[in-house]
Amino acid sequence: MPTNGGPAASSPLRRARNHQWLFLVALCIAYAVAAAVEDGLHQPLFKDEKHFWSTVQVFRGYGFPPSVEELRSYPEVLTPLSFIVWSQLDNHTGAGPFGGRLLNLLLSFTAISIIALRRRPDDAALLAGVGMLLYPYTLPLSVHLYTDVLAVFLVLLGTALYAHRQPIVASVFLALAIATRQYMLAVPTALTAWALIEWVRGRQHEISLWLAPATAAATIFIWLLVFGGLGPSAGMEKWVPLFPAPMLEFFKFIPGYGLYVLTLIGAFFVIPEFLLYRRWRAISFDGIPRGLIIAAVLGIAYATFPPMTYTAPMGALDRVIRPVAPNDFVRMVIFYGLALTTCLRFTRFDLAFWILLVTFFMNMKAQLAWEKYAFPTLAVLWYLKSIHALDGGRFPLPRPKKKTE
Repeated sequence: MPTNGGPAASSPLRRARNHQWLFLVALCIAYAVAAAVEDGLHQPLFKDEKHFWSTVQVFRGYGFPPSVEELRSYPEVLTPLSFIVWSQLDNHTGAGPFGGRLLNLLLSFTAISIIALRRRPDDAALLAGVGMLLYPYTLPLSVHLYTDVLAVFLVLLGTALYAHRQPIVASVFLALAIATRQYMLAVPTALTAWALIEWVRGRQHEISLWLAPATAAATIFIWLLVFGGLGPSAGMEKWVPLFPAPMLEFFKFIPGYGLYVLTLIGAFFVIPEFLLYRRWRAISFDGIPRGLIIAAVLGIAYATFPPMTYTAPMGALDRVIRPVAPNDFVRMVIFYGLALTTCLRFTRFDLAFWILLVTFFMNMKAQLAWEKYAFPTLAVLWYLKSIHALDGGRFPLPRPKKKTE
């Protein structure tokens, strides 16, 4: 019989390494094709790229780092890190929008690698990488000058560092994510809530596990002070009148926006997870009555606050559903069904539950129910899936065992 470490023992590991190399080659091909389709990243400015690039030019005229007064005057409602990075990149290379797009492409590629490629090869992690690639905004955002990719990369890197028990370093990247887009606040807030509860219960004994993400989340108050509000005055004057603005009133919410996020997680995480892993083991009713209660409460919420604000599609999923749904009622039934899969999938009070809960409430304060806003939540969920933290595995990961002589 073969001994431990012999040919038979190493065969599964060798096979997993081969799968990892195949995934890496396929990933390179996917990103190369995406770039080639967009004229090698030299395509004309597209939609939001136009005003983003105009803002980059504004930052080129600022000093480095920009002053507080300059940070209060640029014409966007987003925190400024992406514009600062792109403007400095353009200053030093003269590459124009191509430079920012190439950076997005590389950061997106790295983000997928963080999800899928483990030091010890793991087919489950590779499937999580596939799941992230199936999200219809992953590749399109990666080849355009959009702020989402940098924000998602930073929040994902922060989560990965936290998972590997480096909470203080993680908090730096989570704070940088908030400095790119304010709604990245959801992840450090959820980490804080989860870790604090674990600490109070005595399951975690490191204060830094909740204090570090809390510090990162608290940086949002620095931006509020810098802007003198939720965003630069010029940006608020330009953009807020165009859309609903529930964030400007403490007690104002748009519940349909939060419900639509549950639909998106069902469509872009729960269903792909089921198809890729071919199991529904994570869904636990704890008896049929609990499942029925969840279905009833969600049904009442969807009937009372249907996410029907816009006549135009809210994104890729909405564009697919509209042609096949004969009327708004059928469309809402489909949305409800997808949201129900989310609620039944995440019934455990783990980190994923807190991420979804915070995301749900934050989206009720958003201006738009736009589907790409689910990008950071999906990236973190697929990462947690890749390290088995959604399947009862430990989070943060166990400390590596010290080698003995």
